[in-house]
Amino acid sequence: MTPARKSPDRLARLVREEFQISAKRSLLITGSRGAGKTTLLEHLCAGQALPGVCSWAERAADGTACTVWLQDRATGRRAAAGRWRQGRMHPCPEAFETLGVQALRAAAVFPGEWAAVDEVGFLEQQCPEYCAALYRLFDARRVIAVLRKQDLPLQQALLSRPDVWVVDLDDQRLPADDSDV
Repeated sequence: MTPARKSPDRLARLVREEFQISAKRSLLITGSRGAGKTTLLEHLCAGQALPGVCSWAERAADGTACTVWLQDRATGRRAAAGRWRQGRMHPCPEAFETLGVQALRAAAVFPGEWAAVDEVGFLEQQCPEYCAALYRLFDARRVIAVLRKQDLPLQQALLSRPDVWVVDLDDQRLPADDSDV
């Protein structure tokens, strides 16, 4: 469980300071569901309109994810990236192969230093072209990305990059507030 935090702004400031000390190029945020990964990303971005992609689950009345949407952060275009069928979420490869790849390629050449990806999960694994575009984005510019906490090849490849600094929101060593620093 994540330690209690006084505010997402304080956590963002602490993470930003540690990231700068690390001298790494990109930042990966991971943690359990509900740990605050997306909230931290948004606070670190501080309202900047960074290019890249974001995804979120549309839920049925019972709380079950029925559709996962993939959105281009720069244009607002979106497509269904996953659909609930036969008791589990199935990827919609065409969303990753078209909208996703286009958004990542555009983010790689977008003005500015940073791109944002929220989040990388299991659905992306089924689209090699999207995975390749994601790797190229990390090679082309600095990236702040949210990774779903799963032991999958794409996540492991990103976590093992020598140019990334990883913050795990489940790590009990994270300071709870400024008094712990």
